Amino acid sequence: MVSDGFSSNMGAGAVDESAVAASVATSGAMRVLVYGIPDEIPSGLWCYRVDGSRSLLGGAVNDVGRVVSWLESTVRFQSEDDFNLILAAAPQASTPMVLPYFSGERSTSLAADARVVFAGVSAATTGAMLSRGAMEGVATLTPGSPDNCNQWPVNRNGSWQAAGTCRPGSRYSQTCARRLSFQ
Repeated sequence: MVSDGFSSNMGAGAVDESAVAASVATSGAMRVLVYGIPDEIPSGLWCYRVDGSRSLLGGAVNDVGRVVSWLESTVRFQSEDDFNLILAAAPQASTPMVLPYFSGERSTSLAADARVVFAGVSAATTGAMLSRGAMEGVATLTPGSPDNCNQWPVNRNGSWQAAGTCRPGSRYSQTCARRLSFQ
């Protein structure tokens, strides 16, 4: 039997410590294939053997697709707003902070009762700003966030690989790559 995570890494070309694979759909995950078993597993992540010499280290987050669906059905956008341009824009201090726990937290901490938090929202906050904040929140909560990514046993000169609906070069893929300090 082959796990879906291992298959995702192989399909994305993330076959060793030089690349992190991201899968983004209804939920999201980031994984790196490492040789052996890490001496320490960073908080919030998991690790399992995939064969006699390698392990898959990673973590998962709920609500990636749900965040996008919620934004599309709830937030009013201006006619000139383009979601890809919103994600491509330079970071701004006025962007609200959003912790997008629509259906609880996943991965090893599993706080099923966690819920969405919006901070820094005012009457001047636009749909575009809220959308940017929500997607930055997803990128930050995805395992490999700044709290964990520097502990990952990966080559920072390596690459960022995308799988599933997280297409290489997509704005969301680029946002996640920046959060992981890959260029």
